[in-house]
Amino acid sequence: MAGFIDRAAELVALGEARHFSEAGWINRAALKSLFIDLDSAAKKVPHDIRERYPEVPWRELSGVRNLLAHGYESVQDRILWNTAVRQLPAMGAVLERAADEIEGNLA
Repeated sequence: MAGFIDRAAELVALGEARHFSEAGWINRAALKSLFIDLDSAAKKVPHDIRERYPEVPWRELSGVRNLLAHGYESVQDRILWNTAVRQLPAMGAVLERAADEIEGNLA
């Protein structure tokens, strides 16, 4: 999951002007895809670990994924951009801790 957040950070690093330019449609599509992938990965996280990390909005991830995967036009690119800029970085740190815990349980 942290890998998807890292990729989103790479898109954000390209800048807001580029993201919302006419040619930025590829970046916008990539960001949407990353949110879908992030949810798919989140669903593989065991329930007990999800409970230990309530700061990750597990349910909201699923809600966004459903909207994006089914092509609802109501999902605005600006909302995804703001989420990638404001919320994903903090979530990435938490997910790294969760991933370490998962790996520790598998060892």
